[in-house]
Amino acid sequence: VLPPLFALVWTALPASAEMDCVQALTQYQDTDTEGALRSIVKACPKNAAALNNLAVKLEESGRLVEAKATYERAIEVDLTQIAPYAGLGDVLSVQGNTTEAIEAYDRFLRGLAAAKATRTAGNLAAFEGVYRARLAQQRKKGEPTRRRRYLG
Repeated sequence: VLPPLFALVWTALPASAEMDCVQALTQYQDTDTEGALRSIVKACPKNAAALNNLAVKLEESGRLVEAKATYERAIEVDLTQIAPYAGLGDVLSVQGNTTEAIEAYDRFLRGLAAAKATRTAGNLAAFEGVYRARLAQQRKKGEPTRRRRYLG
């Protein structure tokens, strides 16, 4: 089982957020069930944290196609969030998309370095070693197989 990236928890909403969204976040703030996360995403379709956390649940339950789409949606709605790149890399890795997994892991680690420099990485910093290792593993997978020539 991959370590969950619920580290993205709940981010502050813009002042213009709709009341339904605020109510959903308040109602389900301490709940991480798939149903609760779907309710939050329905009320707050542009909340990258809720999308990321829903994608983690989908990934954990083996629904990789839906998880991938949800991670991509989280990235699309908020390019500043880095956690979805780690999850996306995990899904792509399991699906055998080595090149894309490398790109996603690299984006996560570059974003994490920037966040650490500005002291905004929070608890995502704890995942740095895990994702450096996963990036190295994917890069190793992506290396062309070397064939030895034997003289006979």
